Amino acid sequence: MISVIVPVYKVEKYLRRCVDSILKQTCRDFELLLIDDGSPDGCPQICDEYAALDSRVLAFHKPNGGLSDARKYGLDLCRGDYISFIDSDDYVGPDYLKILVELAEQYDVRLAAVAHECVFSDEMSFIPSEDTRALIPNDEILKTMARGKLIFSAWGKLIRRDLLAESRFPVGYLFEDNLLMPYLMCECNAVACSASRQYYWLKRPDSIMGTISEKKVYDWEMGIDRLLEFTKKNYPRDMEYMEGWVADIIWHISIDQLIFTERYPEHARRIREKYGPILKKSWSLPVVSRGRKLKSTIFLLSPSCYRAMRKGWHAVMKK
Repeated sequence: MISVIVPVYKVEKYLRRCVDSILKQTCRDFELLLIDDGSPDGCPQICDEYAALDSRVLAFHKPNGGLSDARKYGLDLCRGDYISFIDSDDYVGPDYLKILVELAEQYDVRLAAVAHECVFSDEMSFIPSEDTRALIPNDEILKTMARGKLIFSAWGKLIRRDLLAESRFPVGYLFEDNLLMPYLMCECNAVACSASRQYYWLKRPDSIMGTISEKKVYDWEMGIDRLLEFTKKNYPRDMEYMEGWVADIIWHISIDQLIFTERYPEHARRIREKYGPILKKSWSLPVVSRGRKLKSTIFLLSPSCYRAMRKGWHAVMKK
């Protein structure tokens, strides 16, 4: 059996869409744990409503402790041989669990993953995609992640329970997936993947990924530094791929958000000094897009000039 764990907090607008998509799975052998993490809106009542309507749904209520704490709570209560995490503002395609189970059984792996699609609408729609499957051996996992073909998220995956026996999401941190998932995947001999876009990731401006804070910046840095050190120690041949990944994603998570905040001088200066050596190598690193290479050059030459260019670009795009 599969245990699907959905932490719930302040998602009244999206929760029904998420749960409905799970209950409509073509694979029927699962339990759905809705973990109400002290949500102050109508989510607790919605969870109880679904639990009363469908015997596969179990609703639990706990004081607010954050996403990692809610996932941990679900892991301690679930009964499945496999675990799948779904965020409560996202939704999944009808063959989400079916494909994940087939991948795990076909390739005899402890972790399987499907592709995702970013969505910006409150409507639920599905995009046809080919179910092309592949086995990624251990020595290719970090490279595949760096190329963006296997992302660090906990969602969109099926994880065998024993893989999580001694590993838990760190409580009290943002970007908790980055602090666990790369290392969890690297514990596997191989990971099986499908190109079928069965997970639909809602991009919300008010989400953790869409906002900026001092804690967010520091937690992001900690995760990046830890992953770079892990790669250097355990997969030194992949170091340039991981540095390329950092040079490519640093803009979305850090620089381009810091640029428009009052904390820009302090934090952007530190980012520039700390990761400057990687940014300087952008043109020779794999997986870095041409646009990010140009950004790196301008930012390193003059952060203030880059800031002015970004502000100008945003002004044009708003027209």
